[in-house]
Amino acid sequence: MIHRVVFSVLLLAVFWSRNERLHTKDAIISSEGEEPITLVVTERTPMTEIAGELIDRNVLAISIEEFTWISRTHGWNQARPGYYELGRHTPISSWLRDLGLGLQQQVTLTIPIGTTPERLFQLLGNTLRTDSASIASSFESMIEGYPEAERMTLFSRILPVNHTVFWTIPEDELWQRLLEPMNVLEQRHQERISADDVHPSVNEMSFFDVLTLASITEWEALYDDEKPTISGLYLNRLQRGMRLQADPTVNFAVGERRALLYEDYRVQHPYNTYLFRGLPPSPITNPSQSSIESIYNAEKHDYLYMVATPERTHEFNETYAEHLADVELWQQWRAEQRRLKRERERALE
Repeated sequence: MIHRVVFSVLLLAVFWSRNERLHTKDAIISSEGEEPITLVVTERTPMTEIAGELIDRNVLAISIEEFTWISRTHGWNQARPGYYELGRHTPISSWLRDLGLGLQQQVTLTIPIGTTPERLFQLLGNTLRTDSASIASSFESMIEGYPEAERMTLFSRILPVNHTVFWTIPEDELWQRLLEPMNVLEQRHQERISADDVHPSVNEMSFFDVLTLASITEWEALYDDEKPTISGLYLNRLQRGMRLQADPTVNFAVGERRALLYEDYRVQHPYNTYLFRGLPPSPITNPSQSSIESIYNAEKHDYLYMVATPERTHEFNETYAEHLADVELWQQWRAEQRRLKRERERALE
């Protein structure tokens, strides 16, 4: 009888020890407190290699032999591709199952405001399983055979918002996700331009026109509270048949955002609104929702001119004479700042 009791106790102890090892919650040591350990698996990978990587990163609290025994006992010999977060106090059996079945966590894509296609492709390639070259190729395939204007027309429809997606998301599904929020905004376009308080120039605008003007405001305005004023100014110029003379379109024409030179304003390019009337052929970037809203909510005023201040706000004027006075004022200020800078540099010599 005693032997049976002893045998039962030993059997129970072995079972408990084995079960504890198979489901331990302390297999992962986080180097950042309670933060989970992120693991990216690019292709089907043996669990032994996963263990080796975790050991190399000094985050595995058990030996590779014990890890291998636990994974084989549970029947998980390979990890599927994906982005995983291994919780510090999550049972090893749970995240081995996730790795084995490919039950990955999602990643957050933060779409930059007013960016370029190339920069977005790089960001997506750095965040997702695919690379920037493949991302670029899949984008270009959607507008294959169309001119540059069509390329920017599609790109401008990528609203700068956050998206939560799986790391392994297929490229066609990715573009569908990125373009969907702008489709929702477009559905309200007719309603927005029919509002009683909308600027008169907006009444006849297509959604494409709104995106085009919003993209210019995006690059012009640093602060959201100035956008309705700036958009109202551009709309006033369109209403009067004046050239927009918008510096951002010249930046787009010369291919970089920088301080413009005198000769830049004379570059022969269809997007140069100092030379050509009306809106440019397409948007020049992907505008934020605040820039799009600034077209529908554009201020009604008589401003036709503006000049940037050192704080990157703007002074607005109704007449060209007032505008020239403000330009001269800020030019004098900048000249004085350059003079003071030279004096400081000489004093340090």
